[in-house]
Amino acid sequence: MTATNHILIIPISSRSHLRLLLQFTLNLLTIHPSTIATILIPSVTASRIEQETALQPKRLMDQMGSRIRVTGVEVDLLDLQAGSSAFAENQALRPVIGSYFEDILSGKGKGRFSTTPCMVICDVRVNQTGRTGLT
Repeated sequence: MTATNHILIIPISSRSHLRLLLQFTLNLLTIHPSTIATILIPSVTASRIEQETALQPKRLMDQMGSRIRVTGVEVDLLDLQAGSSAFAENQALRPVIGSYFEDILSGKGKGRFSTTPCMVICDVRVNQTGRTGLT
C-alpha cells in the first residue's frame, strides 16, 4: 500500500518514553495501514530501539517493520554518557536536532519516507526555528 500519511516521533528519553511511543506508533500503524513513521533518537542510544522492538510480537514487527524508520541523531558523546537521564538526552539533542527536523519536514527522505510528515509527536519542546528547549 502506498504511504499517504507520515508521522514523526521524537521521544525525550530513549528509555521509558521510547517504549510508550513505540507502542503508540505500532497501534497507529495497525489502525492506519497507509501510515509510516520516523522515530528520531540519539544515535548512541539506537540499540535501545532494537531492544524494544525485540519485545514486540514477531508477527507484528514483521508486518510493521518496513513502515518504521529509525533515524539516529548524532550528538556530542561528552554531553551524553551511558546511563544518562532524560534531561541529559534532551540537552544533548538541543543543539543538533534542528537540521534533522528540517530535513524530514522538507521531505528529504528516501523512497516512501520522502513524504513530509502530516503529524509530529514530540515530547521534546521544539520552537519555530527547529531548536529544542526545555519547558
